[in-house]
Amino acid sequence: MLRNLPKLNLNFSDMVSGDNAIFIVPEIETERLRLRRFASNDYDALYRIFSNPEVIKFFGEGDPPSKEETEALLNRYIDAYWQEHHLGKWAVIDKPSKTLIGFCGFTMIRKIPEIAYMFAQEYWGRGLATEAAAACLGYGFEVVGIESAIAYTRPENQASKRVLEKIGMIYENIEAHYGYVFDKYGINRQDYRKFNHQLTSSS
Repeated sequence: MLRNLPKLNLNFSDMVSGDNAIFIVPEIETERLRLRRFASNDYDALYRIFSNPEVIKFFGEGDPPSKEETEALLNRYIDAYWQEHHLGKWAVIDKPSKTLIGFCGFTMIRKIPEIAYMFAQEYWGRGLATEAAAACLGYGFEVVGIESAIAYTRPENQASKRVLEKIGMIYENIEAHYGYVFDKYGINRQDYRKFNHQLTSSS
């Protein structure tokens, strides 16, 4: 159960290095997880996660990506959005086993940050997606200073809906994208801080 949102000891100025202002992707630690930048040697672990039809069934058409498609996705996770928006997808590491167990983070949808996550099936049901997503949301609002965030999930994906609700996101409406229907959730900075305060007060 999420009792309060993770507190991030991150300073934005520490993430920009050199005369060309290269953004250094920060690492985030929670009680059980370490979120770090993806690396090329994460391919095997990511391909194993994506190869499980149960994990991938709400991703696109639900077909596990090929090795080439997985490699292309990994390359996007390594670089996409970080330099321009200071947001992106982190590799999620289980701290006790030091195993890559999924991803969590942001893409950009019409210049609005969208939070997304995916975890290996053997790590389902432990609250890890909630823990990671809460940390990512906190980074977005409190470190980068985003104004709002959204999330899309298939209507039948009840587990994903529970994660979004546990981190304070509110159902907004149904939208169609790429031939699929999604439930859209959202939260702005003011409501995020109010939700965080309520969690802290009740813990």
